[in-house]
Amino acid sequence: MAGIRLTGLASGMDTQGLISQLSEAYQKKVDNTKKAQTKAEWKKTVWAGLNTKLQNFYKGSLSTFKTAGIYNAKKATGDLTGVKITAGNKAPNGTHKVEVVRTASAQMWTGHQLGKVKATTYDALSNSEKDNSTITLADLKNSQGYSIATGLSAAKFSIDDGSGDDTKMIDLTGIDSSTTVDQLVSNIQGQLTGQGVNLTVSFDNGKLSFVNNNAAATGDDGTVTQGQAITIKAVDDTSAGALGISKEGLTINGLDDSGAGNTASASNFAYVTHVADEESAVTGATRVTDLKDADGNPAFAEGTKIKVNGQEITIDRNTTLSSLATQMAEKGINANFDEGQGRFYLSSKTTGEEFTVEVEQERMTGESDEDYAARNAVSNTKALAALGLDYSTDTTGKIDAKKAEIIYNGVTYTQNSNTFNINGLTIQASAKGDAQEFNVEADVDGIYDKVKSFLKEYNSLLGEMNAYYNADSAKGYEPLTSEEKDAMSDEEVKTYEQKIKDSLLRRDDNLSNMITNFRNAMNKTVIIDGKGYSLSSFGINTGDWGERGLLHLDGDPDDSISMGNADKLKAAIASNPDAVMQTLSQIGTGLYNYMKDISSSSTNRSIFNFYDDKAMDTEIRARKEDVTKMQEKMEAEEDKYYKQFSAMETAMAKLQSQQTYLAGLFGG
Repeated sequence: MAGIRLTGLASGMDTQGLISQLSEAYQKKVDNTKKAQTKAEWKKTVWAGLNTKLQNFYKGSLSTFKTAGIYNAKKATGDLTGVKITAGNKAPNGTHKVEVVRTASAQMWTGHQLGKVKATTYDALSNSEKDNSTITLADLKNSQGYSIATGLSAAKFSIDDGSGDDTKMIDLTGIDSSTTVDQLVSNIQGQLTGQGVNLTVSFDNGKLSFVNNNAAATGDDGTVTQGQAITIKAVDDTSAGALGISKEGLTINGLDDSGAGNTASASNFAYVTHVADEESAVTGATRVTDLKDADGNPAFAEGTKIKVNGQEITIDRNTTLSSLATQMAEKGINANFDEGQGRFYLSSKTTGEEFTVEVEQERMTGESDEDYAARNAVSNTKALAALGLDYSTDTTGKIDAKKAEIIYNGVTYTQNSNTFNINGLTIQASAKGDAQEFNVEADVDGIYDKVKSFLKEYNSLLGEMNAYYNADSAKGYEPLTSEEKDAMSDEEVKTYEQKIKDSLLRRDDNLSNMITNFRNAMNKTVIIDGKGYSLSSFGINTGDWGERGLLHLDGDPDDSISMGNADKLKAAIASNPDAVMQTLSQIGTGLYNYMKDISSSSTNRSIFNFYDDKAMDTEIRARKEDVTKMQEKMEAEEDKYYKQFSAMETAMAKLQSQQTYLAGLFGG
């Protein structure tokens, strides 16, 4: 219905109400179509909820119930200490004997406590240190402790000073490593001045500082323009960072109107090595290269390799005790450096397994195999001692790996793990002990409980399907319109709508077929060695007619109907387990296969669904289209009436105008 309509002004009639009455038949059709759509949506929602329960039953308890293995369940019994026995389905019944000779243990190293060290640090070169020493580029490091001389001697930087000359550059190629920092700064300043770049450069505690001398300019109108900025950029990756200047560049602004704002500093680039004067306790951050051997010499040079189980870890100047432990752990062992204790803790990940830790020094140029082997053997011992991991003379803290050993029925078994899988048994050794006996027999209670659990879920599902199918009729009940809801309380609306929802699957054909097939599958007779068996053979029976197929287990203390009957199922499990297994697994398989077949994909049904969800979606879409069409028809009908009443109003307005005119001519 388009726009705002103002009618009845001339006639005084309630045209809105009249049109609503005239369109009432169409409104009724719209409401009925909406109600049909709502019922279709509700029905799908009910089916979707039931479908979830069917899927859970199919994948869960039914899948377990049909599996023959659960009816072969065994259990081990006996007063055992230091060992736990779990019987699998294939374990032979009877009396068994087991003795735990030894339990498995992991290899464990508790390292000797490390001594104090003089820590090495790499600190920015201070102005005073520069002035009071003969430090050259060869002595300078980066923050990681690596020489910067090579990088500096190949570095180039472009200069943009606003002149348009793109050839201006700082070129350090060929700088000698014996050059001092002052000479380096002087070289850079000379290149800047020689190319007319108005910058002054100086060294300031590990970095270069630049001053832009371009003055601010004052226009005729008094406006002050800041002096021309100058940008220096590294020309390539090799040069980037060599002077603390990246490829993105460093910009130094010119003087502003206050005569300031014209300085900028690059990042730190010049570091020097400092060794502490005093020794201090090791921490996780202590560098491995700071460790000393018993003779006071460095135990680890850069490039030294530590092998864990043959896998190499290369030591560099940034390898710390904590990072070394992390790398060791990556090689397949448990490794930790405990900073508080100042020692390493290593262990194998698996009991019974050994690990190795060796140190391999870099080979010297021209060193023979014999000399290298001899030197490396000594270095290996000294380096391991520096790590607190040398057990050649002091084995305190070292526990060797041990394999587990048991004797089962007179035969000795040895392996890394404390858990043995032998003859269908899982034997978990936990403590050494004498020979002990245990029995293996059918797990009657375990099998019984699984069957009972299945029946409970089956009854719950069948009971819900029966309730939906046999629900009371909701004839005369239809989804409420907004106006109808407004006239009722929220609780009344809820009760009214639930009455409809509960009845939506009443006498549903799909549900009827499913209930019938469920009951037929559970009433199946299985022939074993010429004899027929069914659920009732084992005390599983239906109740009276009114329960519609629910099953009761004789002797079940939780079932008031059958609790007084003799327990046939437990007796059968103990005396004829094969008949129980074949009967229940075949009955379960029959129901499982039926559910598998009906949940296959089809034109009307998605795979793994037990209802025609595709067909329902099609119906819901069609209902929505019907609602749209009916609304359009109703709006067209209303528009027709509004036009007719509008024409009437126009005519009456003209008539009233003429009457007023004539009355005026005749004096009132």
